Amino acid sequence: MTKQELRNHIRSLKKSFSKEELASMSEQISCNLLNEEKVLEADTILAYFPLPDEVDVTPVIDALVRQGKTVLLPKVTTDTDIVLYEYHSKEDLKEGRYGILEPFGKEYCEYDKIATAIIPGMAFSEKGVRLGRGKGYYDRFLAKVKEKKGSLPFLIGVAFPFQIIEEIPTNEYDVFMNKVIKL
Repeated sequence: MTKQELRNHIRSLKKSFSKEELASMSEQISCNLLNEEKVLEADTILAYFPLPDEVDVTPVIDALVRQGKTVLLPKVTTDTDIVLYEYHSKEDLKEGRYGILEPFGKEYCEYDKIATAIIPGMAFSEKGVRLGRGKGYYDRFLAKVKEKKGSLPFLIGVAFPFQIIEEIPTNEYDVFMNKVIKL
């Protein structure tokens, strides 16, 4: 299958689950994330505020803030770019592009401090290949982080079980996850 065919396939699979079923799976995935060694060790973590069809990691984000960790969320600024802002509470969010709640305030640029990144995706392979939504935001952003930091943070993909597929086509711009957390 092509990347677009895989995206369409995953979208149709998501529709076969109720909101309650997705919420229940999200809770279990969040517990797994909070017990992940690289999350426990990290002082600065890049996360995301979920779309309705993504794994809901908001409990993780709030728990990390309560633990005193620096939590960063992305904001879409152009058709190709995202930037980071520090997250303290839901008051730090307002609706941005694509109806996503995004942070505002002062842009965070200390990429070298990001130890771990929790990344959403449409699908993942067991080998860490990530299929995004098709715009390349994370791949481009992570390339900038690598350029400034000299290396990538530990990358954790989060997925519902049906989002794990055997093979995903790749290109030279794709960034692979170090680990994928699921149920």
